[in-house]
Amino acid sequence: MKTRQHFKGSARTEVGTARCAVPARVSAGGLNVVNRPSSVVPFRRLTLRSATGTAQRAVPTWGSAPAPGAVVRALAENLGPDCRTRGRVRLHPGRVRSPDCSAFTQIDMLAVIFIVLLLGLWVGASQVGEAGRSTRCQSNLAALGNALHSYAKDNNNALPAAGIDLDKTQTSWDGKLFAYLKPALAKSNGAYEQRMLQEAVAPYFLCPSDATAHRGTPRSYAMSAHDMQPENWPPGPGNATGIGLVWNQESLNRLLDDAQRRMAAANQDSLPAMKLAFIAAPAGTLALTELLSADNNLKGLARTVINGPVPQVELLLQNQPRIHGGYCNYLMLDGHVEQRSPLQAGTTSDGRNFWNINQAN
Repeated sequence: MKTRQHFKGSARTEVGTARCAVPARVSAGGLNVVNRPSSVVPFRRLTLRSATGTAQRAVPTWGSAPAPGAVVRALAENLGPDCRTRGRVRLHPGRVRSPDCSAFTQIDMLAVIFIVLLLGLWVGASQVGEAGRSTRCQSNLAALGNALHSYAKDNNNALPAAGIDLDKTQTSWDGKLFAYLKPALAKSNGAYEQRMLQEAVAPYFLCPSDATAHRGTPRSYAMSAHDMQPENWPPGPGNATGIGLVWNQESLNRLLDDAQRRMAAANQDSLPAMKLAFIAAPAGTLALTELLSADNNLKGLARTVINGPVPQVELLLQNQPRIHGGYCNYLMLDGHVEQRSPLQAGTTSDGRNFWNINQAN
């Protein structure tokens, strides 16, 4: 009657380890080992370890390596006549392994160090690149601030309206600044010259960190919105709101009388404007900031104003790619640029912040 049992053990020498698990059949005629050699190891005397003890055996070899069947028989002899083996012999030259541990080689250590250094370089490069983009964004806003003041100087101290959307007039604040950004290209009103002018000034209106898929020529900035309600009218230092006026038929009917509406229909320059003299603290009053949206496009009437930091905060809460490391750039009306977290920018309902004219910091 044939019987079958299982054995787990190990064979060790000065240069390597042989873990033993070789298929075998036990019959009346003795031990018949069924195996295939898996490698060649240069040793002949084996140290056998198992739960029953330790012994050394000299085994036959194939050339300079022990025959796998001889290893099995040596293990069986060491552990007793009732022990049989099953599995495969695995010989590992040059290193010693036990069933419950593995070696950490010098090559493994070098590979780990290389990966850590590579990750560090990648993170550092991305931070340096974003810092440069943030600096260029601040430079763009500073140039727009200079253009705003140049426009006001030429227009009786008045700032451009954020947007005008009437029957015969559609303009936005950015289009009013083209001539002040590239005066040399603004000498002609021809269609070709105007198109060349727009292409030349377009980079000033794009934050380098803005990766939004815009539906037109990208614009990354918007004016702080003025609440076009009777309680904040006419524009003046008592307004608890921003500087960007938006004119459409609805606001026209709400805020102007019949005579003013007729004048506005004939000439948009007759519309009431926000003047620098109304701003008590220009250094603490917001003029422009970032508004990343696919609808914010150059000379477009959509997204000309931003009504508080909510759109900026939403980008953070939705885990969108964070420009400037989670900060935004803010152009103040005196021309300087600040970088703050949207969470630190206050709200339009909080009087002590830069979104409002009358109670700016």
